[in-house]
Amino acid sequence: MQPGPRLRHDLTLLVVFLVIVLISGFAPRSRVDWALENLLVLCLVGTLVGVARWFRLSATSTSLVFAFLCVHELGAHYTYSLVPYEQWSRGDWLFFLTLNLMLSTSAVYELVEWIGGAFLGNDTAKAFVGAQNAPWDSQKDMAIAVAGAFASLLLVSLRGMAQKQPMTTACRKKNNLWG
Repeated sequence: MQPGPRLRHDLTLLVVFLVIVLISGFAPRSRVDWALENLLVLCLVGTLVGVARWFRLSATSTSLVFAFLCVHELGAHYTYSLVPYEQWSRGDWLFFLTLNLMLSTSAVYELVEWIGGAFLGNDTAKAFVGAQNAPWDSQKDMAIAVAGAFASLLLVSLRGMAQKQPMTTACRKKNNLWG
């Protein structure tokens, strides 16, 4: 008998999480801290598996617990105070995050514009949205926003390379929230 899609979802998350726990156990910053952090996590996972027959979380709740525990494993591997966020905020990750932030912000604006236009009605919507009778207007606007962000990042990067200095990020400035 094949397990249902819900059971497959839960089992997949369980197996993926256990693999993540094993991977995070390779050369952690502190083996004792990693073991203590994971003792509580494995007790929680064992309890959730043990009571699943009588008390089952929704698929959304299971996915959110999975996401939280994955982030927890990151902290357990490095110890929370030593996770190298600063190193990750440089280079390619900074480019990736900046472009994604620009694209998501542009998409949210386009959605707000669409909802506002739908709320205002036909004549007012045309003036509000400023549609140029172009079916791809929203996509064009988002593409231009990302292209502008990419061009800005490229110029800042080239300037930094010309000065032979790494790009400045908020995490590396003195006297900020993170020390």
